[in-house]
Amino acid sequence: MNAIVLDCSAVVPWFFPEKNDEVARRVHDRVDRHGIGLIAPELLKAEFGNVAWKKVVKGQCSEELAVKQIGHFLHLPVVFCALAPLLPSALKLACAKNITVYDAFYLELARTARAFLATADEKLISCANDLGIGII
Repeated sequence: MNAIVLDCSAVVPWFFPEKNDEVARRVHDRVDRHGIGLIAPELLKAEFGNVAWKKVVKGQCSEELAVKQIGHFLHLPVVFCALAPLLPSALKLACAKNITVYDAFYLELARTARAFLATADEKLISCANDLGIGII
């Protein structure tokens, strides 16, 4: 496996303080030490934007800081993958595993790219284990 699929829980701690930043630290270490590539479904952009918005609404950061962090996020060396090619199989996976299609996009991308999945989400971890997808 030569790539890591990032979900939002693995990326947010790079830009905003989070209690659970262990996954983010492990991904950073793998990229630094082994030069592993980062990939994500386009959905990650919207999810990251939503997290930034929540930080502002909850008073955890200013709007100015959130916009700045979004700019930094958009400059990460991540290859963003289109959702349309993944949608039919993501829907089937979502139905089979009783998960959201949003979550299924991350799993399906990891499966089709033969990549690791970086997540702190327990339900995604469980599904990834069932599917034989490596977890970071």
